[in-house]
Amino acid sequence: GNLLALRQEQVKRLLAFSSLSHVGYMLLGLGIAVHVGQTAGAQGAFFHLFNHGLMKGLAFLAAGALLYALHLAAGSHDALTIRDLDGAASRYPMAALTLSIALLALGGLPPLAGFMSKWQIFVAGFASHNVPIAGLVIFAALNSVLSLAYYAPLVNACYRKEPSAAVRRGAALPVSMVLPLVLLSLAVVVLGLWPSLMDWLTQPAGAALVKALRG
Repeated sequence: GNLLALRQEQVKRLLAFSSLSHVGYMLLGLGIAVHVGQTAGAQGAFFHLFNHGLMKGLAFLAAGALLYALHLAAGSHDALTIRDLDGAASRYPMAALTLSIALLALGGLPPLAGFMSKWQIFVAGFASHNVPIAGLVIFAALNSVLSLAYYAPLVNACYRKEPSAAVRRGAALPVSMVLPLVLLSLAVVVLGLWPSLMDWLTQPAGAALVKALRG
């Protein structure tokens, strides 16, 4: 998934391919739970499933808002590319900021939600004291670093000084598009700072899965 995302110039295709790698983290956590009967692995997988919905939902909504402003509002159906985002923060500061939060969270930067759920999975893997699982955890952690190779250029593009032609002629964003971006961004930050807020859901879900596997 990461290797496919690295080749993309279209923002939505890049985000779609990156979802493959995030499903991989979820499967790693579930695999730990299945192989060693460890609740923490399943809990981390469920937490990352929830966080990925927030982070990727925010990323797609922010990209969609920019697609509307830069292309759709003018009647163009061109795809949103990384080059289109050049200087987007100068005219669309909230869309650029929320997209950046989503991308950095997906990349696993602390203290955002994506880091915390990945961390739970990685800790569960090392706690299993299983050498093959530890190797998979290290591989997954390196992949998380690799993902920044395609997330970071999008963030960098938004904050370049010279805006693209699409940004210069872009339309204004309505409040109805900006408000959901702000709310999702707050959720990504809050769960990164206080991941225990989801324990009431992820812990019993992980325990139920392990119990069902053992039963």
